Amino acid sequence: MMEIETMKKMVGISDALILKERAYVSNRLYNSFIIYNTQKNVIEYIDSFVHMDDLSFAYHGGCIEHDGILYFYPDNGYGVHSYDTNKGCQKFYDLGFCRVGFSYILEDKLILFPWYSEQGLIVIDLKKDTIQLESDWWNASQILRDEKIHFLNSGMYDNNRVWSHCTKTNCLLISDCYKQVIQKHVIDVGEKKLWGSQYDGNDFWFSVVGENIIYQWNIEVGLKKTYRIDCKDWGKTYEVSPFRKIVCVANGLFIIPYNENALFLLNKKTEKVELISRFPDETIYPQTKYWNIKERIFENQLYLFCDFTNMIVQVDLDRLCVKYINTQLSGDKKWDEYVDQKWKLILEEIHNKDSIYENGYDWKMYLTNYIQIDYKGYRGTTESFHLDNIGKKIYREAIAE
Repeated sequence: MMEIETMKKMVGISDALILKERAYVSNRLYNSFIIYNTQKNVIEYIDSFVHMDDLSFAYHGGCIEHDGILYFYPDNGYGVHSYDTNKGCQKFYDLGFCRVGFSYILEDKLILFPWYSEQGLIVIDLKKDTIQLESDWWNASQILRDEKIHFLNSGMYDNNRVWSHCTKTNCLLISDCYKQVIQKHVIDVGEKKLWGSQYDGNDFWFSVVGENIIYQWNIEVGLKKTYRIDCKDWGKTYEVSPFRKIVCVANGLFIIPYNENALFLLNKKTEKVELISRFPDETIYPQTKYWNIKERIFENQLYLFCDFTNMIVQVDLDRLCVKYINTQLSGDKKWDEYVDQKWKLILEEIHNKDSIYENGYDWKMYLTNYIQIDYKGYRGTTESFHLDNIGKKIYREAIAE
């Protein structure tokens, strides 16, 4: 279990946007919007997102920028929050409950692809400020039929098209948002259930449920290669892939196993798996199977944001060297005062209520998976989880342009 003082200082990052010298972050652990100056190493702004409960957990799953305006979208929440970097003001787009897995902007429309096809496509006209909660042409649920119960992984295919792989199936959808049509492709791997999916600009890469296999597949050619990754210590998984995360880069495919805190690379040239780094015990919690991991690449640096840990993994893609950046912020008076007040409210609510049920989760039970709480004194245990806080360097070292 984690000490509560450790979690209080953490910035749980599911995703981040970097514009010039500023990093814009939605805290994954509770409702807070942070602007961090990467040159001056200070928090310039911290506040709650508007029209959102102060104690809301795990709301925003990603963000995107358009014309100087940032859009934070929910993977488990009720709407999009925008922030105008020029005017310094927020806006809220009420979408009702929705789960967004991917977003992109076509002309002046923000298009939100769901985790589950039954939700439908959401389109926000950013000029007219209108919301279309369902697009008639995006009939993904009808195409997927019984397989629509599984969630979608989505990403950019080209300028107008988005790919969506339906997990635990061999079904790939290509949605042309300009022509408003969907093409279905069947991945020729027999009865295998595919899990993780990535696109490198030419080929798709898939991991497999319950098996240590990676497929390399192309829409025009079909199945190109099968990689069997023999590593007995990775453990057995049955409902998901043994690989928690796969990420395409020029050199190959990065792999984070489900049951091991380590980073591997499937090298395209040698077709071998190389251990790149084992995550240091003193800077991570807990095992990778509990994380939500999101990747971004800035200037040939790969960043893996691990939301319920106190770290960012930074990989230099030229030299394949790894750094671990502590996301605990300390020594900033504004931040310290803010989190003390937030956590006072959080712990009081946990103490006073039998459950905190929000967006399909009991957050009281969920949070106590990570920290052990003394409900009388609102204090965590004193188990050994001690860190040298280097939070002031977090964005300067990791994500500065």
